[in-house]
This record gives sequence, C-alpha cells and structure tokens, in this order.
Amino acid sequence: MDCKFLFLGFLCCIALQFASANDVLTSPIVTNWGVWGAFQHCPAGTKVIGFQLKTEPWDAWDVVIDDSCLNGIKFYCGHPSSSGPGAPVDVITSSEGNWGKWGQIFWCDGRGFARGFMLRSVEATTANVDESATNNIRILCSEGTQFIEGDGERWGEWTSPRICQETQYICGLQTQVEPPQGISTDDTALNNIRVECCDMTKEELVSYGIVNSTNKLA
Repeated sequence: MDCKFLFLGFLCCIALQFASANDVLTSPIVTNWGVWGAFQHCPAGTKVIGFQLKTEPWDAWDVVIDDSCLNGIKFYCGHPSSSGPGAPVDVITSSEGNWGKWGQIFWCDGRGFARGFMLRSVEATTANVDESATNNIRILCSEGTQFIEGDGERWGEWTSPRICQETQYICGLQTQVEPPQGISTDDTALNNIRVECCDMTKEELVSYGIVNSTNKLA
C-alpha cells in the first residue's frame, strides 16, 4: 500500500481522537425509564451561563393526577461578562416531556459559567404509586462554591454532584425522557441527563486565573 495513504489514515485517526476529546458526564442512575434524545451543543466558543426548567407541579392531594414533575431543561449559551449574561444567547435543549410549564431563567453571576450539576430524584418503588423520577436540578457555576437550585419540585434526594474538570465548562446537553405511557400507566417524563464538558482555551485559562502565563496551574 502507498505510504502516502497510510500517512493520511494516521492523520485521520489523530483528528478523530481530538474531535472526541471532550468529556461527557452522566447523572447517577436513580431511575432509568425512557429514551435518550439528541445531544445538543452550544455554538463554538460559548458556554452554558443559565438554565430553565419545565415542570409539572406536584399535586399531593389529587390521587387521580399523574405527576411527572421535571419534564425538560434548557441551557442558555453565551459569552460570560462582568455585567451578567452576554448577548446574543443561544438556547439548547434535548428531549422534553409533554407536561408542565417553563419556569424562571437562572443565571450564573458575573463572568461565571456552568461546570457541574446535581439532580433531585425519587427512587423507583415496587408499590403501585405515582413515580415522578427527577424533580429538580442544581447547577454549579464557576464564580462561586454554591449550587444554583432550579424551581422544580421538592421530592426525592439529591444525587452526588457531577463536575467538569477545572479547565472545562459545560457546553452540551442530552436528556433521557420517558414518552407518554397512556391513561392507565404512570408517566415520569425526565429521568436522567448527560452534559458535555469542553476545554477552555489557553487565553481563557489565563483570564480566569486557572493557569498563569507560563501554563502552570495558578
């Protein structure tokens, strides 16, 4: 075989390795119903700086209503600035359930961007009860040590956090959503999420004080 073709093949393999170098974080599996939607990604160079939840309110007093709680998540991608969310802002999402309404938009402070998350989920039971799976989400922003909690429901326990590496930021989203199960079968809507962690540029690492100008961790 011509050495030129071997060399081109070698270069293609290297390119594929670099193209798939971003990390993907999956939420701890508490429930596992539904189908994974398409992965959506922030435009190149932008970061997740805000989020919004689609929630069906829990009605504990109505035993007839099938409560699904968290149905969808939107991530807002932009360029962080010292004065708040940058413009323009692009919105990414993935699969979403059929129920509920979109709530408040929560933003990272200042130059902050999303780099981690936790889900609030209800464990599956063997009893004939109304399952709701994931109820809420918390996002960890870079400009602080506290998670920003969304306006989802209050049921279940918080999972352990999933956090990108110090030199990365959240740049993509994929959701696992159970499709409608019909009148006589329980619905849970959103069950799990995956986020993509993208690498910061050298200039960004220096700007945020993560490394100094000599490429050493600050």
